[in-house]
Amino acid sequence: MDILNTMNVSTPSIMPPGCSMDNRQPSHRRTMPIAGARVLALSIALLTSAGLAAGCGDSAPMQDGMRAHLYGPVGAENPFQDVGWMRLYVRGDGLDAPLGRFVRYLPGGAADLEGIPFGAPGEMRQLVVEGWVDAGGQPSYIVSTGRSQWFEVRPEGEPLELEVLFTRVNSIVELPASSTGAAQRLQSGRMGAATTTSDREVIVTGGGTLDVASAAWWKGEAFTRTIASVEVIDLATNAVSPRKDLLTPRVWHTATGLIYGQAIIAGGFGAAGERLSAVELYNPPNVSGGDPAPLPGLAVPRAAHTATLIDAEQRLMLFVGGDASGTWELWDPITGSHGAVALPDSKPRWHHQATAFTIPGRTEPGVLITGGESGTEVHQTSMLFDSVTKELIPFGENMPGGARTQHAAVFVPDQNIIYLIGGFTNIGRTGVTDRIDAFDSGLVRFRADAAGLVLQTARGGLSAALLNDNRVLIAGGIGRDTPNGALKPLRSIELIYDFVDVATQLREIRISSSYTTGGGGQIPTMNAERVGHSVVALPSGHGVVVGGAGINPQGGGFQPRLEVVAYNPQ
Repeated sequence: MDILNTMNVSTPSIMPPGCSMDNRQPSHRRTMPIAGARVLALSIALLTSAGLAAGCGDSAPMQDGMRAHLYGPVGAENPFQDVGWMRLYVRGDGLDAPLGRFVRYLPGGAADLEGIPFGAPGEMRQLVVEGWVDAGGQPSYIVSTGRSQWFEVRPEGEPLELEVLFTRVNSIVELPASSTGAAQRLQSGRMGAATTTSDREVIVTGGGTLDVASAAWWKGEAFTRTIASVEVIDLATNAVSPRKDLLTPRVWHTATGLIYGQAIIAGGFGAAGERLSAVELYNPPNVSGGDPAPLPGLAVPRAAHTATLIDAEQRLMLFVGGDASGTWELWDPITGSHGAVALPDSKPRWHHQATAFTIPGRTEPGVLITGGESGTEVHQTSMLFDSVTKELIPFGENMPGGARTQHAAVFVPDQNIIYLIGGFTNIGRTGVTDRIDAFDSGLVRFRADAAGLVLQTARGGLSAALLNDNRVLIAGGIGRDTPNGALKPLRSIELIYDFVDVATQLREIRISSSYTTGGGGQIPTMNAERVGHSVVALPSGHGVVVGGAGINPQGGGFQPRLEVVAYNPQ
C-alpha cells in the first residue's frame, strides 16, 4: 500500500574481493581491530585475537584508533553460517555516504577498510558489519548483521574498544553480554515499569507484581507489590546490572532520559495505589555516587500520564493527564511546576500517548496527544502542543481508527509519520483494535490513504519502538491469536517496514507478523507472553523487550518475565 512519496532505490556497489577472513568459530566472540592511520584513514581487519594487525599489502604506519569485537549469544544459531561475504562500512556525521566494501569471508587472512576520515569534535560514527550469502561469486542477500555503538573518530583520542552484537537477521535471542555471551536477565520481575534510554544505558525503573490473574493490571490498586528497584542495560556491553533504588516505589510512572546518563522519574501509583506528585532524579554510578535525588514535585498527583522533554537544554518537560480532573503542566527541575492547566476538553485522560515530532521550518518540537481514557470512556480525540507558544490546543480531527487506550505511538522522522498502533477500545479491556493510524507531521493531519494499515493481531497494552531503517517493532500486549479466540497476553511480534516497489518506483509500507502464513512476511515469536512490558531500540539495530508478565499456568496470577530478549530485523 502506497502512502508515501515516490523514491528511487540504488544497489550498493560491490568492491573487488580483498583479503579473506577467518571463519573458525571457537567461541561466541570475534575480534576486529580497527586502526586510524596518520593520513586520516581507518583500516579494519577481522582476526581471531586482539591486537593491531598488518593490513593486506603496503600501508602507512597505523595509529591504534579502535578495536571492535563481534560477539553473539551462546547456544544460538551461528551468525557466520552460510556467510560467503562480509560487508564492512562506517556511516555517520561528516560522511556524504557510508564508506565501506565487500570482502570474501574465507579461512585465514584479514581485510582493510581505508579512506574513512577522522571526524570533527562531536561528529558521531557507527561501524556496521553484515554477513552475506555467496551466489556465483557475488554477494546475494544478508543473513547476519551487527552495529557498534556510535563513537567519535579523532586522531588525538584514546583507542576505543567497541562491542558489536552480531546475530542472524529476523531472529529473536536472549540478549547476551559481550564479555561472556551469557543471556541477561532482570533480577526483579515487574509490570508497569517505566523504561527510558540515556546516552549510555537503558534504565528500567519501578513497576510491580500481581498475584491475581483477573486483577486490573492497568490500575495502581491492583498491584500486590510496588517496587523501587532500578536495573540497567549497558549500551556498550549489553550487561544487565542493578542500581540504587528509587526514593519512592512506583508503578505506571514516567522515566525520561537525559544526557550524562541521568533520568527524571515522575508520578505513578504508590504502594497503596495512590497517585504521586513526587519527582526524583536517577543518577548513574559516576554521578553523585549513583544516589537518587529529590526534585520539585508536580502541581498535582499523576499516574498513567505522559512526560515529554520539549527542551533538552532547559530540561523543560510537558506532563499531560494522569490526574483525576484532567490537567497538563510544564515543569523543569530548577523552578518546578509552572502550574496545572485544564485540558482543552476538561476530561480526565490516562493511558494515552504523547509523541514529540519535528515541524518543518522549526527547531522546536510539536507534541501529539492521542486517545486514553477517563473513568467512564475511551477517547477518540487528539490534541497538539505547540512548544513555541507553549499552548495545548484541541486538534480538529479525531483518530480515524476510533477510540483507543493503551495503544502505542511511534514517530518515524524520515517519513514524517506518527503511527498510532492498536489499543483497547473500552475501559474494561474486553475489546481491542487492529487499526494503525498515520499522522502526517509535515501536513499536520491524519493520512486518509492509511486506512488499510492494520495489525495481523488486534491488541492493546502493546509496546513499540523505532529501529534502524524506519522499521517499527511491535511486541506483546493482550489480544486474540485467532479471530474468535479469547483475549490473552501475546507472544507475537509485528514489524512495520517500508520499501520501494521495483515496478512502480513507489515507496510502500507493509506489516509482517509472527502469525503471517507463508512467504517472507513471517517473523518469529517471543519466548513467552508479555503485557506491561517495554520495547526499546538499541544502537546495534536490535529491539529489546524488557519486563512485563504473562499468565501463570499454575493459576497464581501474573508470572513476571525476567529474560531480556532481542529481535534483529536486519
